Amino acid sequence: MASGAASRTTPRAQAFDAITPDGTRTAITRPIAEEIPVAIEVNGIGYAVLMATADALEDLALECAEPPSHVLPLSVLRNT
Repeated sequence: MASGAASRTTPRAQAFDAITPDGTRTAITRPIAEEIPVAIEVNGIGYAVLMATADALEDLALECAEPPSHVLPLSVLRNT
């Protein structure tokens, strides 16, 4: 999916017991994002392993492929 794609999966609902400081329990249901493990590898070199939602993998890949603009060149770091 490209950035800004409208098609997103709906998180599944999960039942929980909410427990207050006084010990009162209340049954609640909250949406839970389903994540899968993803390994980022470029030219055979592993860079990261992380958890991601399946519907955002293309966005994640594009962000990882983009050169970081906040990293300074080594020549600049040596002169500081």
